[in-house]
Amino acid sequence: MKRGKRAGGFTLIEMIVALVISSMLAVVVVSGLYLGIRSWQAVTGRIDSNSDAAVSVHALRQILEAAEYTYIRDTNGERQTAFYGEVDRMIFVAPTDPLDEDRLYWIMVSVEELDSGAKTLVLHREHFETQDYLDEELEFEEPNPLHNVDWQQRVDELQQLSSTPLFRVPGFNGVRFEYLRIEPDELPRWETEWEVEPYLPVTIKLEFDTGPDVEWPELYIQPKVKAYEFKQLL
Repeated sequence: MKRGKRAGGFTLIEMIVALVISSMLAVVVVSGLYLGIRSWQAVTGRIDSNSDAAVSVHALRQILEAAEYTYIRDTNGERQTAFYGEVDRMIFVAPTDPLDEDRLYWIMVSVEELDSGAKTLVLHREHFETQDYLDEELEFEEPNPLHNVDWQQRVDELQQLSSTPLFRVPGFNGVRFEYLRIEPDELPRWETEWEVEPYLPVTIKLEFDTGPDVEWPELYIQPKVKAYEFKQLL
């Protein structure tokens, strides 16, 4: 008597092997992140706490860690978190005053060239005047400022506002942003764009171009709201 064909799908052993391999790769990625964090701490630990570089790193970390879960709809009606990430800029919603965390702002962090010709990392911000909408289901008869958000228009509007320098380091030529995606049953991976996503990236990586004379390690920053989920991998 012939045996029947095996039903489609994975066997239990195949699933266990796949999960073990995925777990091992996740540990490698997490270990790499902590190695990067330790190397950054080793460098910044040698910087005078009153120097421009130390102040810049502290301000940058505080702002990126404060990114909030706020949901909007784009011009196509897609519901997503209010976080737009590209390789050279980010837009998100966050407080900028630790003593007034209920007051939120649209924030854009990007590289700009100063009048002197030097480049710097700057912050543009605009009041986020929609607190009354945050806990709702985004369904209103009246015009809702959380609807029909055009990200390119947001970039153009924020660029028209005055900027605040964030990163004052000699020889700074630019920065590259990448975003860590960790999802169930998938391998962790770095993305160069973060658009139309239902959640914030687990970690934001910054690679600095400071020229041959000053070498800065990669900087890894976790939004505080994602830090707990990241720790569950350890």
